Amino acid sequence: MPASQQHQHEGHEDCAGHDQSEQRGENEPRDQKRILQQLQYLIRDFQSAAVAKTGESSVPTGWEQLDLILPHGGWRSGQLVEWLGEVKGGGVGLLGLWSAWQVAQRGGALVVLDNTGKFFPPAAAALGIHLSRMLVVNPQGKADFDWTLDQVLRCQAVGAVWVNLPKIDNRAYRRLQLAVEQSGVFGVLVREQKYLQNPTWAHLRLRATPLAGQGNWRFRIEVLRAVGGNAGASCELEFMEIENQRRSKKNGALLNPTNGPQITPNVFQ
Repeated sequence: MPASQQHQHEGHEDCAGHDQSEQRGENEPRDQKRILQQLQYLIRDFQSAAVAKTGESSVPTGWEQLDLILPHGGWRSGQLVEWLGEVKGGGVGLLGLWSAWQVAQRGGALVVLDNTGKFFPPAAAALGIHLSRMLVVNPQGKADFDWTLDQVLRCQAVGAVWVNLPKIDNRAYRRLQLAVEQSGVFGVLVREQKYLQNPTWAHLRLRATPLAGQGNWRFRIEVLRAVGGNAGASCELEFMEIENQRRSKKNGALLNPTNGPQITPNVFQ
């Protein structure tokens, strides 16, 4: 399912919110109907995702040093992970996308909410993400964005959600936490450093700071909040550049990607 393709398939209405769709009837906004159709399509292709996520152990992050400082030794389904840092050109969005894909590979689709219009699918393919397993949604306006985020976090056919999260009130944030705990979805919330002082309902809050160096990107990762302990721990990790990698003709994903993330620095427009 290419990210750029608009699906018009009829599927099972197993995602949260389908009853709301019936109540809206003819008055439901066109964009919300389209998004529901896309989620229903996910149900058809990933209907076993909820089973795959049941009883799942921690998913390795790709870096042993990062696994060591996380409460469960890796990522866990049913969590909200908030990545804080410099979103524009700072690499935090890249780190968040990689973490979302690591979990989505274990069951379910990867959903990207592109509320800024700057998400660049070839960058995802360069990470080794199969675009056939990724759905990019472009909500129009704050109301559609809030509604869509709630729906995808509640959809059990979704493995992980990646979103650049703007300012959010405490009550709405709490709803996101309850949504992932109920569905088992892994929610990745990429946020600007300026939201550091704002309250959070994320199960795990990480700060990524770029470090000076030549060639490869290096980061210092700090655990600011962790349900289960280990707040205050930190480590350093590195991204390596892709060189002469063979690509699949089908969707642009790497043919034999390595276990660790390898990516050219300038991946987001």
